[in-house]
Amino acid sequence: MSMKRYELTKEQWERIKPLLPPEETGKRGHPRKDNRIMLNGMLWIVRSGAQWRELPETYGPWQSIYARFAKWRNEGTLEAVFHTLSADADMRT
Repeated sequence: MSMKRYELTKEQWERIKPLLPPEETGKRGHPRKDNRIMLNGMLWIVRSGAQWRELPETYGPWQSIYARFAKWRNEGTLEAVFHTLSADADMRT
């Protein structure tokens, strides 16, 4: 699979993976969608400037991605991810 323009690199993913809630909740029902796919969908929205309804089907239903976005936003998860990835940003280029 090739790297898509708006998606996290393997190195970035490995750094933030521990910050995200576990995918296995131990609850019955449908298993949760992969955190990396969901986060890449969120990044697509943020970086493209598109509306949630325009999210490509590759990432799953926009409602699911938005629900997880809102949950992670409210819990501070996205802020922790931002700080982790921006800690060693190269501000010269």
